[in-house]
Amino acid sequence: MPTYTALTIGPIYQTIQGARSTRAIWAASFLFSCVIEKIANHQDIEPHLEGQDTKTDIKELKAGLFPDRLIIKGKSLQEVETVCKSVLDDLWEKFQAVGIAKEGDTNPLKDFIQISIVEADSSQIEGNVMSYLHQLLDTTELQPFFNNTVKNPLEQLSKKLKEVAEE
Repeated sequence: MPTYTALTIGPIYQTIQGARSTRAIWAASFLFSCVIEKIANHQDIEPHLEGQDTKTDIKELKAGLFPDRLIIKGKSLQEVETVCKSVLDDLWEKFQAVGIAKEGDTNPLKDFIQISIVEADSSQIEGNVMSYLHQLLDTTELQPFFNNTVKNPLEQLSKKLKEVAEE
C-alpha cells in the first residue's frame, strides 16, 4: 500500500497582507514559489501529479509559478520534513552567498515559513486521493500557527535584495 504525503506552505495570505511595498509582495510570492519548486525538484522527492507521472512535468512549467501545495507518493512524513528543512537551509545559504543575509545570521525562514505536512496510507483513503489529501491540508491550514516573536523577514530581505542589485 503506497503512502501519500502532502504539504502546504504559508502564511501566504498574511504575508502578502502585511507587505508594505510591491517589491515585498513580489518577494513573498517568489519565495513561496521557490521553496515549493526546490522541494518538488529535490532528488529525494517525486511529486504525485494526477494524470502525470514524471518530475519533468513540473519542471516544464519554467515560469517559477508553483502551487502552494504538493503531493508526494511513497515518502514518509519524516522524509519530507527532512527535505523541507534542507531546502530552507540551502535557500538561506544562497541568501548569504549573494549578500542578502550576513554570514552567521540565524535563519528566520525556518520560523517564519510554515510548511504543514500530512500523511495518509492508501488503505485509509476512500475515493480520490487528491481530494482526500486536499481536505486534510484544508483542515491543517485552519489551525492557527502562533509565533509572535518572528517578524516577517521578507520586507527586510527585499530591501537588501534591492541594495545588492544596485551595487
